[in-house]
Amino acid sequence: REHGLRDKIQPKIDAVLRESEHVFFARVVVIENKFIQVITEFDNGPVEYTKFFLKELPDVFETIFSLAEGVPSWDTLKDPDIFHAESKKLNLKSLGKKEDEPDAGYLFAAFENKTVKEIKAALK
Repeated sequence: REHGLRDKIQPKIDAVLRESEHVFFARVVVIENKFIQVITEFDNGPVEYTKFFLKELPDVFETIFSLAEGVPSWDTLKDPDIFHAESKKLNLKSLGKKEDEPDAGYLFAAFENKTVKEIKAALK
């Protein structure tokens, strides 16, 4: 069982991401049907990013947070500031460091300093 990922969650995430001009890529991994890992790279800061997902995909994140241990109830998580704070607690930092963002781990990007919107426009 993939927690409805393929049939219920993936189409919703896909539709929102296709309309978004902030997310470069997203990868959702279900591990042994016990854990879920969401990996994304995005424009703008993490507060704006988490508030975007709370607004656009609340039912998806209610499902995702239901798999996490030690998080508040969904009614509490509906508060954008609490949602961001709890998301940040669960956000595992990748290895290495990014010079301009001390809380971020290392990530190589071929199109660094270009936004999703700029890249989409250049490809038209």
